[in-house]
Amino acid sequence: MPEAIVIRQRTVLDLGACARVLKSVHRTFGYPVNWPADPVRWLSPQEDINAWVATADARVVGHLALAARPSARPAREAMVERFFVDPTSTGLGIGRRLLDHGLASARAQALDVALEVADNCQAAVELYRRAGWRETAQMPIDWGRDKASTLLRFEPPTPTESRPL
Repeated sequence: MPEAIVIRQRTVLDLGACARVLKSVHRTFGYPVNWPADPVRWLSPQEDINAWVATADARVVGHLALAARPSARPAREAMVERFFVDPTSTGLGIGRRLLDHGLASARAQALDVALEVADNCQAAVELYRRAGWRETAQMPIDWGRDKASTLLRFEPPTPTESRPL
C-alpha cells in the first residue's frame, strides 16, 4: 500500500517522470490520442496557468494542468489539460483528488473551468461523470484518426453539486 498521496506543484524536475508515466498511460489507455514528438514540451505549454503532480512513495503517479483557453479574453477561463494517472495507480482516488484540486484552484482564482476529452478515453469520461461534471457538447474531430472521432466537453458541478470522494 503506498504512502499518503501528496498533490503538489509540478516542478521542472518532475517533467521526466511525468513523461514516463504519460508513455505508460498512452500505451494502456490511448491518452493522448496522438503521441507528442516531445512529451516534456507537450506537458508544459506556454498556456499553462498551473500544473500539479500527485506522488506516492516519492514517485510521480499523476499530473493535471490548468491552461488558459486560447480564445479567452480576458483570461478568466481555464481548461483542465494533460490530466493522467499512472495505470498502476488507478482505483486509488488519485484522479479524483487531482481533478478536485485543479477545480478548487481555478475557483480560488475566480476562473471558469471546463475540460475536453476524446471519446476513446472512457475511464476518464466515467470519472468526470462520477465527480458531477456535466457533458455540455460533442464536437467531431479529424485528428483522432481511427482511435477517436468525437471530443466531449465537460463543465464542473456548481460548488453545491460537488460529490464526495
